[in-house]
Amino acid sequence: MSHSAKRFVSLCLALVLTVGLLVMPGSAAKVKHYDTYTVLGDSIAAGYGLASYPVPEPDILDGTRVAGSYADLLGKAVECGTYYNMAHCGNRAVDVDFLLSDEATGDDLTPYLLASAMNLDMNTEEDFAAAYKVFQQLRADTQKAVSEADLITLNVGNNDTLTYALVMWGIEAATKSANSNETLERYKEYLMKVPGVGDVLTGLNSITSMADMLQTLLKYALQGLESFKTNWDKCIADIRKLNPDATIVAVGMYNPFNEVTLTNNSALPIGRLASTMVLPLNLYMQFQSNMRSEYIFVDVRDPEVHDMPSLLDESGTLTGFIDGLRHGTHPNENGHAFMAEKIIAALPTEDAPEVTPSPSPEVPAPPAPDNTPDPVKVFPFRDVASSAWYYPNVYYVWDHNIMEGMDTLTFAPESTTTRAQFATVIYRMADSPTISDAHRALCPFTDLAADWYKDAVVWCYLNGVVNGTSNTTFTPNTNITREQMVSMLYRYSKETAANPTVLTQFTDASAISDYAVPAVIWAVENSIVNGMGDGTFSPRGNSTRAQLAAVLSRYMARSK
Repeated sequence: MSHSAKRFVSLCLALVLTVGLLVMPGSAAKVKHYDTYTVLGDSIAAGYGLASYPVPEPDILDGTRVAGSYADLLGKAVECGTYYNMAHCGNRAVDVDFLLSDEATGDDLTPYLLASAMNLDMNTEEDFAAAYKVFQQLRADTQKAVSEADLITLNVGNNDTLTYALVMWGIEAATKSANSNETLERYKEYLMKVPGVGDVLTGLNSITSMADMLQTLLKYALQGLESFKTNWDKCIADIRKLNPDATIVAVGMYNPFNEVTLTNNSALPIGRLASTMVLPLNLYMQFQSNMRSEYIFVDVRDPEVHDMPSLLDESGTLTGFIDGLRHGTHPNENGHAFMAEKIIAALPTEDAPEVTPSPSPEVPAPPAPDNTPDPVKVFPFRDVASSAWYYPNVYYVWDHNIMEGMDTLTFAPESTTTRAQFATVIYRMADSPTISDAHRALCPFTDLAADWYKDAVVWCYLNGVVNGTSNTTFTPNTNITREQMVSMLYRYSKETAANPTVLTQFTDASAISDYAVPAVIWAVENSIVNGMGDGTFSPRGNSTRAQLAAVLSRYMARSK
């Protein structure tokens, strides 16, 4: 592999995340003890980017316990006697699967990424043969580390989408430039998976606009997302085949570009576009995976990372940004400490039973297009932080056009919901069927004053979803209660309740109105609604818009 090619892969690997954390005093005494801890993942898990990393940048070295990394801090917290760091810079789910299973073949990028992480040459057929001998030993070592582990963390995802997209965009850009380039000619045989940095920057001359570049990145990121979903489940199945009993922790993803602006003089937060790919990764691991019951998912969004340059430098090129990827996308010491703390908090304590994840209703990520990538779509609501518990739910209902904001930039998650607003949501879920004047004439409500909700209420009434507050009134502007919301959704579902004993968990079950009892039973037994966290259901309490988004996303996910 040429020096420029290695440098490019090394820079791309920087898109990978690293995670870690300072163990708070006393936390090690509380968390459950694990004798053997095995670390699987990418450069975040490997500890790359920390001052304690044992080799200077841009070199990479794997298999070392890096002081201050989240894996090191977690190992101290669980007091493990044996620590296996099997993480490798650049790893994607398909690469981890390659190491976990003798039957796995990886893809065209796998040998280059592993070779780069292990500083192996890949210039000749002899180099390939020698490298694959090293890979086979690495595979055996990885499988041994997994089979012996009591605790396993798996941290992959951003390389599958963000880094993969950058690499493939670089290849496409370089291919459009002078094809006589020595590096490109050398790697044409291997689908030019590893162009040099110079090739990428030269290729920028063929990118006609920033929009074209973003569309190309999105196209490849969506391809990587689909690959991730398949290979993530394979990885978990591989681990379980090697080790049926270990506690597995899935470490979530974060957007390392959150604070990246277009230029030094522009506050346009263009880096937040990357959340378009990060969020679906987390949603899949947390809710959608077929192997979800086998692991504990830990949300580690928004760790502190190193400083990142703006996308475009003063000369209008990406040179500084690409050079900054290697270091800037990784967590700093505080970021690792934050991530370790999150993981430790999710593990069982010595006096508590082992955490057994229960399957949750899915909150599916936006579907990827078959051929043409969707236009770049940016989540608009400034009052919905990416770290908020309801962020995936709000994203889902917004992206599926089920709930809108109170205005262009505001969702108002803590605001209440009116009966008219919820009827409109139900109507959108039904794809907003056409309502004729004849239909409107059948509706008895005389207080439907606003056109924006009138057809929705009419449709809901005619389909048995809503009743009035009297024979002739609907009271559209009254806040909807929790039991009213659940009842409307229950009637819309056309399903039935089966297990009335679920209400015994609520101390105020007797306060639920008779008409709403079947609906509440149905919603609770199907994990669509939960209590208030204090043992009550609060049937006449008002639902916030965030709570409504959560209920709707759970319902819609299980209905698909």
